[in-house]
Amino acid sequence: MNIYADEGILSLAQAIKQTSWVTLKTEAIDFQSDFYWLDDKPLGVEIEILRKRNVSERFIQVDTRRYPDDLRRVFHILKQIG
Repeated sequence: MNIYADEGILSLAQAIKQTSWVTLKTEAIDFQSDFYWLDDKPLGVEIEILRKRNVSERFIQVDTRRYPDDLRRVFHILKQIG
């Protein structure tokens, strides 16, 4: 197995847990915070909520099922943002 991250990154990644939603995911966002939302398939209504709040640029689509290395792409995006 090839590992492309140091132990700190791997530890952080292992702490991220998948969840199931019964409401809109946007209900969990603090729109006053400096957030980024990573998701593979947001609902159209969730995208519309982001647009109405003028924060649609805070959404980054990521799909590791189709593109196994997609988190690497997102890592570079977030690193450039700062």
